[in-house]
Amino acid sequence: MDVYVLEEGRFRHQGMYVRDETIPVRPFLGFTIDLKNVFAEEEQEKTAAVQTTG
Repeated sequence: MDVYVLEEGRFRHQGMYVRDETIPVRPFLGFTIDLKNVFAEEEQEKTAAVQTTG
């Protein structure tokens, strides 16, 4: 997931994050988004598909 932040009226690329990382939420110091929670349903569907085909 690519994250952009608005600084001085322009968007700046903050970083690129993957499923098992957490994203710091600006401007709220100490707050994060845990991508494991964001993609949890997708991971459960993959696991179920593997179990039924495996």
